[in-house]
Amino acid sequence: MRRKDPNLGMKKPITFPLLVIAILLSIWNALAPEPAPKVDFCAQEPPTVATVIEGGNPTNVLATAASCLGTNGFSMTKNDKREFLIEARKNASDRPKNYERVVLWLTRDVAKPEVLKVYMLYGSYIEIFGKGMGRKVLDKSQEDEITSSWKPKLIEAMENARD
Repeated sequence: MRRKDPNLGMKKPITFPLLVIAILLSIWNALAPEPAPKVDFCAQEPPTVATVIEGGNPTNVLATAASCLGTNGFSMTKNDKREFLIEARKNASDRPKNYERVVLWLTRDVAKPEVLKVYMLYGSYIEIFGKGMGRKVLDKSQEDEITSSWKPKLIEAMENARD
């Protein structure tokens, strides 16, 4: 005679609660909102003018700016005389993939074509593990501290390169 297994026909008591929990978690994940994107709460504004040069020759001003940036360790990545645009890059000394970048461009005043306005943007880029290259967020005082060794000289040289 065979003996019946006493557990035969009885469901294990822990299986059902685990199944219910798994279903509830999957519903919860489906209904959960997506994470919010990173938001910058500063108003978007046009860049400020670095300097104004009256009676300047744009070709001479750009050549002077390129030379001054070059003496401060930057290499030109773009020098467009037609668009009055310079892009320069300097590798960081501490990590070879990190770098600093300067974008400098000139505009003319429509009413006074002899007046040049110089605009400049600065950025410091670092490698973020698993994310690639990213731009450090710097406030005005941090940027001024980092660029204090070359930016005043650059602006003075461009102002003196009128003709």
